[in-house]
Amino acid sequence: MKTFELETIEGQLKSLPELPQKATHPTTPQPSNGYKNADTELIRCRAEGYAKQWPSLAENKGRNNAAHRHAKQLLYNKNVPAHIVWDVLDGWNSRNKPPLDSSELKKAFDSALKSKGQPIDEDFADTKPAAQSKVYNEPPRTQAAADELGQILEDTIDGKRDAVKMPWPMLSKLSMALIVGTLTLFCGSPGASKSFAVLQLAIYLITNEIKTAIFELEEDRSFHLLRALAQLSGLSDLTNPDWVKAEAEEVRQAFAEHKSLIEKVGQTMYAAPDTQLTLEQLADWICKRAKDGCRVIIADPVTACVSTDKPWISDNAFLQAIKRTATEYGCSIVLVTHPTKSTSFPDMNQLAGSAAYARFAQSVLWLEAHDHKDSAIKMSVGTSEESHNRTLHILKARNGRGQGMKLGFEFSAESLTLHEHGTIVKKKNN
Repeated sequence: MKTFELETIEGQLKSLPELPQKATHPTTPQPSNGYKNADTELIRCRAEGYAKQWPSLAENKGRNNAAHRHAKQLLYNKNVPAHIVWDVLDGWNSRNKPPLDSSELKKAFDSALKSKGQPIDEDFADTKPAAQSKVYNEPPRTQAAADELGQILEDTIDGKRDAVKMPWPMLSKLSMALIVGTLTLFCGSPGASKSFAVLQLAIYLITNEIKTAIFELEEDRSFHLLRALAQLSGLSDLTNPDWVKAEAEEVRQAFAEHKSLIEKVGQTMYAAPDTQLTLEQLADWICKRAKDGCRVIIADPVTACVSTDKPWISDNAFLQAIKRTATEYGCSIVLVTHPTKSTSFPDMNQLAGSAAYARFAQSVLWLEAHDHKDSAIKMSVGTSEESHNRTLHILKARNGRGQGMKLGFEFSAESLTLHEHGTIVKKKNN
């Protein structure tokens, strides 16, 4: 009988189409800056966000001068391609009361194109003009504020704002982490099984027909699909080449049984093992998946992206961009991250990256690995002593009531999955 080797199964898995290489898009020639390789859609998104601070103007209130100034700010201060500047300027003009005539707007735009440029900012993330007024320009306010809330309530009643369920019922209920328009941080030290956990989450969502995308920023896709097969089959030894060789028939049977679902998982999974992404590129990928209609978007881990010498700027720009994406497209974004040190204790101040991560995330979950210990755990049928080797800390839950609570979990070495016991409660003193 022919020996079945690991390469056989990996060869089949690798036959799935890989993530296409990022195409480059020609843009209007501009001076070089830190975003010269950024995707056009990401630049457009940031330019539109910058333009939201421009007030709408009435007739005889300096609309022509403002149009000229705004165009110069984007063209030279922010180094935005001319065709995007025109679209953004036209969008701003539509909010004026009344708008400038299109010919007048074009004159202001052409004048800005011909004028001498201002110095280039170091980073597009710094969205304040070089000579910003000390006066706060309020954004336009709608007259139907109550109607906005009413629409949110109706969407909730109709199920449009449901929090997507996770494979762990108590965590879902207490954190409400995957409600629309939200960002969740999932942290854990190396070896805490956080990557297995998010893979288990992705498989659960895909199985339940929730459109999902996951970017694996470490290792290639076959590596993670092999882990997925191990979780689905309950055969953790699939990750051991010696066992695979020795148990060829069992391996073939497991692969045949789960091949269809592995295909679905593979189609939602992206990987770039030979390329270290920038935060701008990851934000762009998240935006594209949101436009594709993905309800949950996962990046594992965000700490694998290229670090910068000014993380307080790059992190803030990245988080603002993906939060706009989550809000605009009604999706949930999950970022897997690490603590600052391998021995860090569960605390939001111990998260890798700048303080912006903890500040802007609606949910922060921290998975802690430890030896088996007994805790008083409250379950649906009552409270009892349970042994567990993982504790999940809900450090932040802006949309749920579980902030500060801890849940007991068991990580199975056989299935490589997390099993939820319940909430950990303080033991009563006798």
